[in-house]
Amino acid sequence: MSRRGERGSGSLLAGIGLWALALLVLVLLGAASFALGGHKVAGAADLAAVAGAQAQVGGADACGAARSSAAANDVEVVSCGVTGDEVEFVVTVSVRLPVGFGPVREALTARANAGVVTGADP
Repeated sequence: MSRRGERGSGSLLAGIGLWALALLVLVLLGAASFALGGHKVAGAADLAAVAGAQAQVGGADACGAARSSAAANDVEVVSCGVTGDEVEFVVTVSVRLPVGFGPVREALTARANAGVVTGADP
């Protein structure tokens, strides 16, 4: 019984297994990149909204402060608005962060609100 026709088949299977493992690692790294990016963009939106609300309380430009905070966190402000008056107001900020690597690139967005509303239930 000769096994000449099966020579090298173990190397071929090992090579295919290594390629499959490498592909799995790349997919997991991509998923981790998107998950971490989602947390980063949500936190940056919260910080930008709070910075805008703090500036509004002090009589400064709320959206300017939100843009400065967003830039410090490496995200881009897509929209910013202040609703209300000098006493009761809400600053709404939307930010965007490009994530991914190689040909798989996507922009993650988040929106946050911060402000002062008296008489509201906690």
